[in-house]
Amino acid sequence: MPALPLPPDADANTIASATVRGLAYVRGISVEELAQVCGIGRTAMFTRLNAKAPWKLNEIVAVADYLDVPLESLLTGNVSLRPPTGT
Repeated sequence: MPALPLPPDADANTIASATVRGLAYVRGISVEELAQVCGIGRTAMFTRLNAKAPWKLNEIVAVADYLDVPLESLLTGNVSLRPPTGT
């Protein structure tokens, strides 16, 4: 079951956007940081995080690697949004 409240007909782009937004929030990762990881500008990252533009494969793979989560988890929303412990 996804950790995020998503409509049952949400597409992979919408799910990935919501999942990345949630993970970035709980981990304290900025939009600028994510943009740098993907090699895109801040505005372009905002459009992806708000599901207004589709993720490119290389971008979502880079984000999955950076967040240390399986790519499948970003595309399905099956991630824990609990803040990391010990920090």
